[in-house]
This record gives sequence, structure tokens and C-alpha cells, in this order.
Amino acid sequence: MTASGAAAEPAKLRSLPDEVRAAAIVLPNGEVMWARGDAPAALRAIAATGERILGLDLRSDGPGITPRRGVATEIPWADCGSATYKDALRLALAALESIGDEHPEHRWVLVTW
Repeated sequence: MTASGAAAEPAKLRSLPDEVRAAAIVLPNGEVMWARGDAPAALRAIAATGERILGLDLRSDGPGITPRRGVATEIPWADCGSATYKDALRLALAALESIGDEHPEHRWVLVTW
């Protein structure tokens, strides 16, 4: 669950289902990301706990693997912070769908909630 064991599980992950937590990558700074394919389930699980999704970033690395070793890049993808609880989930899921084949090197979704 951690990127090379770098960070302990944040408290905010504990309320998520086991399969969502198991797919999470926790970065050393405590941020949490999922592979693109796992991100929709993570977003739904976060919303189901009553938390509001604030935003999504696309990220180039997973468990320490980057196009140029040690250089991860992020692309701000969705800002849901001003949306209502239900609209934030809808906006985040729509943003994921909009990625399509863009940014193939950014295979991870960093979720802020």
C-alpha cells in the first residue's frame, strides 16, 4: 500500500474498503494515488464515506517508477473544490473519463479529499 514502504497508511484511508486501500499508493508526503483503472472505485468509495473529492492530478509515476528515474510529473486535471458533494463526485468521474488516451505516461491519479 505504500510506495516502497515510504509512508504509513493515512487515517483517511482506514474508512475505505480493503480492496480500495490495497490498491492505493501512499506517497512520502501522505498524498494518495491509484492507478487510472482503480481510481473510479476509489472515488466512489471516498464519496460513500461522506468525504468530498476536492481534486485530481495525473501523475507519471507509481511505486517509484518514472520516465526519467526520480523525476515524477503531475498534471492538475480536475478541481472539484467548489462543487457540492454530489457534483464533486460526478465532476471527478467525468474528468477521469475525459483522459482517454491522453498523457499515456501519466498512469496514476492523485486524489485530494
